[in-house]
Amino acid sequence: MPVHSRHYLRLLEAGTEEEHSVKDDSIIHELCNFNSNYSLYLPFVLTGIPMREPRTPSTLWMREYAEKFIHHAVDEYLHASTPHSIFTYSSKTKLYGLIVLGSPSSTDNFPLQTQVQIRIDQYLKALTLEHHLGLYLVIGTTTENPAQIHTLLHDSDRMLYQRFYMRDCRLFYVPQWIENSNSQKPSLIQLDENDKKRMISCIESSNEIETLQLMHRLAQDILSKTDVSSPDYWLAFLQEIISVIIRFANKNHIHIEGVYSKKLLNLTFVDDFDSLETLFDWLGRWMIHLGIVYTEGLTHNHQQDVIIFEHIKSFIKENIDQDVTLQMVADRFFYNPSYLSRLFKRKLDKNYMRFVTEIRMEYAQECLKKPEILVTDVCTMCGYKSYKHFVKTFRSITNMTPSDYRKQSGW
Repeated sequence: MPVHSRHYLRLLEAGTEEEHSVKDDSIIHELCNFNSNYSLYLPFVLTGIPMREPRTPSTLWMREYAEKFIHHAVDEYLHASTPHSIFTYSSKTKLYGLIVLGSPSSTDNFPLQTQVQIRIDQYLKALTLEHHLGLYLVIGTTTENPAQIHTLLHDSDRMLYQRFYMRDCRLFYVPQWIENSNSQKPSLIQLDENDKKRMISCIESSNEIETLQLMHRLAQDILSKTDVSSPDYWLAFLQEIISVIIRFANKNHIHIEGVYSKKLLNLTFVDDFDSLETLFDWLGRWMIHLGIVYTEGLTHNHQQDVIIFEHIKSFIKENIDQDVTLQMVADRFFYNPSYLSRLFKRKLDKNYMRFVTEIRMEYAQECLKKPEILVTDVCTMCGYKSYKHFVKTFRSITNMTPSDYRKQSGW
């Protein structure tokens, strides 16, 4: 039974053996249709991290152009005569990939020359500036053994943490890092009791300056005491910080679903940041949010859930021309998205999309009162890409078209 290439790569990355043959290179030969039975495998991982608010979980560039970029890079830097196939699949902000080269001479392309690495790195930096998207590419270690692909993809994925330590780099080449890495065992980093007490004090006082200063210092502690070879050490340190905050919430009977999302517990929120400074700044703002909930005594009477809608409305209005999703709002205000969705229905008797639409239409009516703004521009300003959809939505709310609304109102 034929295997779809994206499904096959997903199985490899997950380390799954389906019908005993996932790691059998005969499947790859069938998919690639090479003339020879030789295969050289090169794993890679590309990620795109938004560099401005709102932080979109999946960006237009990653959806539409990530694979094109990979194909362009491969075509430019491999020998033209080298037969190859590229398998990819996307997961959240990442594109996982495997380049399969079908000739024994493929090894002539590796290790990647320094000049090639520099050109790819410069290209990624240019794209980062153009699309306001922090692009990072990890090129893994080659292997002729398909059984090693899962491990090498995993190693490449973890190498993305190197962006926290090498801020000026966009390309990370695993073989070069292994060659230059320090074999010395890293030291364990732990949160001391004084810092735990400071964290609790910051939450109780909801002091923004002290909280952000503390979190900035903790970020610097990680950078000075660990390196990219020891992500498990600083991830454990991060988990300890989160545990202190959640224990405080539990102890003070704060409704947990209203103050954090699952991304915090499984640490997948780390993938949303391009530096430890911005990551810890976000954690600090979570502490401040929790402190406000605590100091205002809103934990039992559920006023917390009512007030949050005003904050969400302000956030949407600030980013009215953007596609502000429920996930983005949940991340911004430290909510579990499923809980937040239920909250809209229970408290406002409407879903999130209806809530956003009404805000957009209110803003559209304000804009239409200004005759110097074209109706088509109002459409774009309200975050709609389709004018037809904008008119249809406006009519469903006001029972008239935007043009008729402007005429009837005398503007």
